[in-house]
Amino acid sequence: GALPAWALQFPALSMGALPFADPAWPKLWTVKYWSWWIAWIPFVSSFVALISKGRTVRQIALGGVLLPSLFCAVWFFALGSAAIHVQELTGLFGSGIDWDNANMVVFRLFDRLDPSHALSWATLALVAAFFVNSADSATYSIANLSIRARDSQHEPPAFLQ
Repeated sequence: GALPAWALQFPALSMGALPFADPAWPKLWTVKYWSWWIAWIPFVSSFVALISKGRTVRQIALGGVLLPSLFCAVWFFALGSAAIHVQELTGLFGSGIDWDNANMVVFRLFDRLDPSHALSWATLALVAAFFVNSADSATYSIANLSIRARDSQHEPPAFLQ
């Protein structure tokens, strides 16, 4: 059978930038996005190398790149579709997106989908876990780079003596 319209439009919509109030925004966002990645490359790459000892390239590519990317695509597709559906039915977000409060859109959507606020609390817990995990991973990577290992089975000390 033929593909649905959204599947045919997905590549163009996922690679393009919608017209924003500030035409420079997509360019500035790209600079911010790349700056973020460049800043985290040393920590993330050394951490992935540290935790990937003994694994094949296929396992790393599948478990560290492909599956998380697929999960994120499905997650954003589901939330994006839900937000579009709620907007079409109720106009919950108004006539346009308020870019000064864009981070609150997900919580307004969750209020509509789950009045108990469980989704909002789960989102906050996941964001907190992301930051704690990122800081912990960066600290572990820096500690590993800071010690002088004499064998391949080293672990950085919990406390310096």
